[in-house]
Amino acid sequence: MSVRLQKSAGSQTFDELAMPGDDRSTMLGRPPARRKAFTLIELLVVIAIVAVLVALLLPAVQKVREAAHRLQCANHLKQIGLAFHLHHDGLGYFPTAGTHWNTPPTYVNGTPAVGAAQGAGWGFQVLPYLEAENVWRGNGAATDNERQRVAVGALNSVFFCPTRRAPMTLTFRDYYISQGPDDLVTHALCDYASNNLTEDSGVIRANGLGPPLRIADVTDGCSTTLMVGEKRMNLYYLGQLRLDDNEGYTCGNDWDTMRNANDAR
Repeated sequence: MSVRLQKSAGSQTFDELAMPGDDRSTMLGRPPARRKAFTLIELLVVIAIVAVLVALLLPAVQKVREAAHRLQCANHLKQIGLAFHLHHDGLGYFPTAGTHWNTPPTYVNGTPAVGAAQGAGWGFQVLPYLEAENVWRGNGAATDNERQRVAVGALNSVFFCPTRRAPMTLTFRDYYISQGPDDLVTHALCDYASNNLTEDSGVIRANGLGPPLRIADVTDGCSTTLMVGEKRMNLYYLGQLRLDDNEGYTCGNDWDTMRNANDAR
């Protein structure tokens, strides 16, 4: 069965035969419209454009991220400096550099020693002023050996510069804390060091070289005296046992936490 259609367009009239099931485009004598798709060349061009845009944006993103890391690193130094002054306000003197590189934190009847009686360095001594008093006290451990392990191995992000590395530990046999050749101890590391390793040129003094220093002892003025800064390290060896990056933030008077501002080495 056929149906005769008549359509008027202006002054012209035409008739077409339409079969049941024909769509309108067929009835009007036009071929059905086809859906368009990307060709391979067009797809490659789009991918190339996206790649160029990413290449242009990536350095800018990296610069912004690095600037944020540097700002965070400076904030860590500010927190450490403030902790030094809070220590001075609370005890009347700055923290000391501790005793030796291998001296663990000193506990007396389960309580951390202070001042010249504390063998660990300034990093351990300022913990109560960095919201880490629980670690300073040994986190409820039952013995001094367990308290030392807690304090030595506790990671604190304030002691790390994010532009250099994330918080990192090293595990090895500790001369004083280990209780056997196979007893390994985890040490949390540190990216900052105080001035005054071997001479009287800073506010941190090692035990045995005199009493802890006070603000009144800084004759040049605190604003012109270096207290703490980023310690120089070979970044290639990060994560490996090195003389200046193994004992960690609790270390006594050693390269891990103490340097000299006027020593080019």
